[in-house]
Amino acid sequence: MYQLVKLGNCVHIYDQEAARFVKRSRHNLTKALNLKDPQKSKREILRDIRWVACNNPHCKIKKCQQNGHWIAK
Repeated sequence: MYQLVKLGNCVHIYDQEAARFVKRSRHNLTKALNLKDPQKSKREILRDIRWVACNNPHCKIKKCQQNGHWIAK
């Protein structure tokens, strides 16, 4: 399962099963957000995201323990 993560001003896609970051392609963005609209561009997808602070106590992202990060809602 992919998760969209914002660390500082950078947006990344995290593969939770493989515990690694993957390339931020349009295909991976649609998988991370479960989008059904294939007509949107990558820029339009990123512009329409609402971010919330991560509150998972068992988060596997290293920066989350240091100073937190944001996830797409």
